[in-house]
Amino acid sequence: MSNPLIRTCVACGTRNRVPARRLADTGRCAVCKSALPPAAEPIEAGGTLFDEIVRESTVPVLVDFWAEWCGPCR
Repeated sequence: MSNPLIRTCVACGTRNRVPARRLADTGRCAVCKSALPPAAEPIEAGGTLFDEIVRESTVPVLVDFWAEWCGPCR
């Protein structure tokens, strides 16, 4: 788990580490065992985390490249 992401359990508030290859999967909280839904929110990723997410994903990955200085991005 070189670049884990954190998903917070809605039932107990525990922060759970999730490997990039498992972002599209449902999971269980490490403490209360409640279901953790798949990641459905945008994730800010750069460098090695971005590479790992794209490489390890089992579902298509939508990428939105954005820059503060970019006119069309505003």
